Amino acid sequence: MTEFTKRYQQLTDEELFDILAIALNYQAIAVETAKKELLARGV
Repeated sequence: MTEFTKRYQQLTDEELFDILAIALNYQAIAVETAKKELLARGV
């Protein structure tokens, strides 16, 4: 679990996709956590 996990679990799928769309603006661990959360949701 990363520092972003709990927060990202509260985000919508759209918000997580937004993070991936502008990944260069985020820390690598934040982007990886967003990917893992989407995979866990089966998206």
